[in-house]
Amino acid sequence: MSGSRPSSAALCGTSVERDLDIAVLFGQRETLAPLRVLEGLVALSGTEAIDLMVLDDASPTARFNGLVGALPLYEDEPGLWARTQMAAAGEFFDTAWMREAELARMASSRPWTPSSWSARST
Repeated sequence: MSGSRPSSAALCGTSVERDLDIAVLFGQRETLAPLRVLEGLVALSGTEAIDLMVLDDASPTARFNGLVGALPLYEDEPGLWARTQMAAAGEFFDTAWMREAELARMASSRPWTPSSWSARST
């Protein structure tokens, strides 16, 4: 959970003042696992103002933001949290060039081509 970013309630203009931002990583999961986790969190917290992000299916940016700066509530084995954070940070930084290329392409309104980035890699 992290309170450093604007809540989705604030971004969506709803009347809920505070919500819980929870990120989960299942590894191997059954289809209804996110719903069961959400149901348990609602019962435990007494509020339905919960934003649940499933990190298994998240983009590198979402996974990085969901893990770095957050507090772990549970981990299956010692060190899993730290390893998962490091992997998310590595993936985020390794894919930064792709986000930069997409932003540059959108800014120029020209389609991206491999040759436009060949000079960058040298």
